[in-house]
Amino acid sequence: ELHLGENQIEVLGVEHLQHLQAILVLDLRGNKLRFVPEEMALLQSLERLDLSNNDISRYA
Repeated sequence: ELHLGENQIEVLGVEHLQHLQAILVLDLRGNKLRFVPEEMALLQSLERLDLSNNDISRYA
């Protein structure tokens, strides 16, 4: 599990995602994310993803 909520994160870089292949829970709520990179689909073990309370307008 990785809890990164309320950290004012603006960008979720692809280089970070490649190190999270086995993650089950990713909590990114309450940040400043504007888009979700398509590489998020590579996290095939992911069971729960919280993106609530962000400014997401597109899935890129």
